[in-house]
Amino acid sequence: MCAEETRIYKPDPQFWRLMAQRRDIEPGRAWWHVSAYADYDLAMANELGLTTVFVQRPHSRSGAATHAVRDLEGLLQLLS
Repeated sequence: MCAEETRIYKPDPQFWRLMAQRRDIEPGRAWWHVSAYADYDLAMANELGLTTVFVQRPHSRSGAATHAVRDLEGLLQLLS
């Protein structure tokens, strides 16, 4: 599911609620959200109780996250 399909864009919490409804899975720690924009994108995911991963890119905006990685290779290592 993508934002263009729903016309609901992150960080609107309704996007996550609709995803949960369509998949019949409650949001929680088992959901992982990865972004370079912790200030708004990961902030809402944190509020919803998701596991969040901040990717430290040159254009990123920092903030609270469950995990932080330097790049997508770091994400792969985190998942291993």
